[in-house]
Amino acid sequence: METFVMILNALRGDIPEDGNICNDFKYAYELVNCIKKQSSLSVAVAGYPEGHKEAESLAKDIDYLKKKVDCGADVIYTQLFFDNNHFFSFVDLCIEKGIDVPVVPGILPVTSFKQLEKMASLCKVEIPKDFHQKLEKHKDDKDYIKKCGIEYAISQCEILVQNDISGLHFYTLNKSKAVSEILSNIL
Repeated sequence: METFVMILNALRGDIPEDGNICNDFKYAYELVNCIKKQSSLSVAVAGYPEGHKEAESLAKDIDYLKKKVDCGADVIYTQLFFDNNHFFSFVDLCIEKGIDVPVVPGILPVTSFKQLEKMASLCKVEIPKDFHQKLEKHKDDKDYIKKCGIEYAISQCEILVQNDISGLHFYTLNKSKAVSEILSNIL
C-alpha cells in the first residue's frame, strides 16, 4: 500500500501583472478555513521573517499569521531570508503569539548576482552587507557566485539544523543541482 503525504500550500501568490485577481478569497486565512471545512488535507501557509512586503508592520503580519493558524494551518513555510537571526526572531515572535505549528525556514541558494538582487528586491529581504559586497566584487564570475552562494546556503542550513528546526524548504528556481549539493553537505 502506498502512503501519500498531502499538504496543500494555501498562498495568495503574486498579483499578476495585468492586475486581474480572483476575489473568492481576499485573505489566505479565508482559503485555509474553506479547505479545512471541506477536507482533511494538511495546509501549509506562508510566513515572513522580515514581514510581508505589503504588511503595515512585522507585528501586524504575525497577527495575520496567527489568524491563518487559528483557521487550521498545520505548518508555516517561510519566505526566503539570508540572515538566520531574522528567522530565529520570527520563531520567537510566533511562540509569543501562541503560534504552535512547525515553522520551516525558506532557503534560496544564490546562483547568480542578478538573481540575488532581483529576489531580495521582490521579496523585500535584507542581504547581509558582507555577503552582498563579497558577491558584488565578482558579480560577472558565474562560477564564483554559484560557489559562494552554495557555501553560504550550506552555512545557513547547518546553523538552522543545529537549532532543531522543523525541516528545510528550498526555493530552487529550477536550479535543483544547487540544492542537491547543499543537501549532500549537510546530511
